[in-house]
Amino acid sequence: MTTNDWIEKILREDAARPLADGGFTRRVMDTLPARQAQRISWLRPALMMGSAALGGALAAAIAGTSLPQGFIDIVQMRGLTHAALTGMAMVAAMVVSALVLASDV
Repeated sequence: MTTNDWIEKILREDAARPLADGGFTRRVMDTLPARQAQRISWLRPALMMGSAALGGALAAAIAGTSLPQGFIDIVQMRGLTHAALTGMAMVAAMVVSALVLASDV
């Protein structure tokens, strides 16, 4: 046994005893606003990133270019080909989505 065990015992016994507050706790709890329903924390980010991915995929399909070819064009510095522009637009859409999600935290 350590020397502080008796202090722990006294503190635990004291904390177990109810404290008479004349109804103060009940009055305070009654004046607080009601709890809001719990939000599903993963739903908004999933919808936002899913929408960004779907929009990017549709943009790539409509552009008719190969997304991997666009990134290859950027790395090889071939200029602003249609595929490179599509790749940069996809990256920009994902970055904007990530910034919106990060600012919501």
